[in-house]
This record gives sequence, C-alpha cells and structure tokens, in this order.
Amino acid sequence: MKLNAGQSTGRLGERWFQYVLPKEWIFQQPNVDVGIDGRVIIIDSNKHLSGLEFDVQIKTSKEWLINNNFTKLEGIKLSSIKYWSSRLIPILLILYDEKHDTGYYNWISETWENRDPLDYIRSQSKTISIPINTKNIISKQSWDLIKADVLNYYRRIATSYEKLNFIPHINKLITCIWYLQQIITIEPQTDDEKLQDKINICISYRNLLDILNKIYEQYSYLYESDFSERVKKFHDSIKVDVEMFIRDFSEIIKSENSPKIVLINMEIFKEKTPLLILKVLNLLMEITKREGIMEHLFTNDME
Repeated sequence: MKLNAGQSTGRLGERWFQYVLPKEWIFQQPNVDVGIDGRVIIIDSNKHLSGLEFDVQIKTSKEWLINNNFTKLEGIKLSSIKYWSSRLIPILLILYDEKHDTGYYNWISETWENRDPLDYIRSQSKTISIPINTKNIISKQSWDLIKADVLNYYRRIATSYEKLNFIPHINKLITCIWYLQQIITIEPQTDDEKLQDKINICISYRNLLDILNKIYEQYSYLYESDFSERVKKFHDSIKVDVEMFIRDFSEIIKSENSPKIVLINMEIFKEKTPLLILKVLNLLMEITKREGIMEHLFTNDME
C-alpha cells in the first residue's frame, strides 16, 4: 500500500507536533479517526499528572498563504464543526507550515469569527472556511501560554458546576425572602390570618437558616475555605437576630413539624426583617457574582 500526498503531508505535521511538544507531556493518538489527531496530557514541573489535557487537530500545508496575520482553513466539513463544538475538552488547532517548518495555533472555540457555531451548522454548505489568526506561533514560550489557557478553561467549568449546585439553594432563599416581604407589606385582616403569618414567619426563617447551613456544609465538607466560615458566621448572626422577636426559636428549629403556636413580637419583626432581607440579598449577590471557591482551589492544585 502507498500513502497519497495528502496522507504523507498530514503525517509530517503530526510528527513535527510531537517533536516540538514538551518532552514531559504525553501525546496519545486515537485508536480510530474521529476528527481529532491526538490528545495531550500535561505533566507538571514535578513530573506528576496535572489533570489538565486537551485534544489536537493538526492541519498541514506546503505553505500557508498569510494576509494581514490571517490565513484561511478551507474545506472544513460541517460534521467536523458539529463534533468540535460539542466537545467538553478544549481542542487546539495546529496549522503546520512545511516550507517554513513552523506551526500556528488557535483554540477551536476562538476560531468562530465571533459567530455562534450553530450559524455554521444551520448553513446549507457541506463545507466551510474558517479564518485563522497566525499571530500565535508554536515556540518554547507558547507552551506555558497554552497550559494557562487549558487551566482557565477547566477552571471556568469547575466554577460553572459550583454555581449550578447553588441554584436550588438560591431558589429556596428567594422563596423565604418573598414570604417575609409579603408578610411585612400585607396586613392580615383576621385572627386566623395573623396566626398563619406568624407560622409562616417562623417557617421562613427556619428554612432560611437551614439553607445557609447546607451551603456551609457543602463548602466545609468538600473544601477548606474562608467562604464557608463566613457563611457559618452569617448563619449564626441571623439566628441571634431572629431570636430577638421569635420566642423559643432555637427549639422550633430543632423540630421538623410546623409550629402551631408561635409567639412573635411583630413590631421588632417589622423593624429587623428588612435589614435581614438585605443581608441575605447581599449574600446571594456574592454567590452569583463571585468567580468561585473551586476556581482558586483548582488553580492551587494544578499549578
């Protein structure tokens, strides 16, 4: 059997890439051709597995025609676009230039020309061309940049998972705030409504503290962080404030049943609750805006 010119050129690019790869890093070729030429496993400075890895797609040409720091990658199959855009692992696109014995690199996710990959997928063309930035040249220094890019990619995923885990907690906290706000703004008309309001106040604060405790446990169990301790202190301070207007609140917390009789100082409740709601909202803002506990821990573990 004889390799055709395209296969021979393609193999040349793969061999070149493996040669310039840091010697500690591991290059694994796929068992079958699935649109990826290989996977790179990054080894850290202590020669340990870092947990960071990325896939590689290598395109080779005798000479890439460059205009204003861009070249065109022609004839990309629509099936390849679908496959690349659905991958959770980052994919590094390498353009190897045989004439100049050099390579240019871009992350697939950054080659969409600021377009949604779905725009390509919805198009009627079976193949497309993609503009590739040729400013990023493979060199000894580029591997540190590539490693940093991979780290940031997985860090964003870790932070996203962290925030997803908070969605049920956030929903419950908002529900508690909603009930408390309703009780403050709407005056009960009957004794039954007054009693029900007091029961709802007690249940709302009990649920609120339970959620805060779950958030604390989630972080203190999985990670050691200042954030978990801050949540614990916040939980304790809210409990102290609530005990100022709900009698025997500590005992009510211990019971899973809904209280039937609750003694509440409604004047202090209406004075304290708006500030307590504001404190909880500030916590929600921090949870949803913060980059994430996992991001910092992920960075420390991987470097």
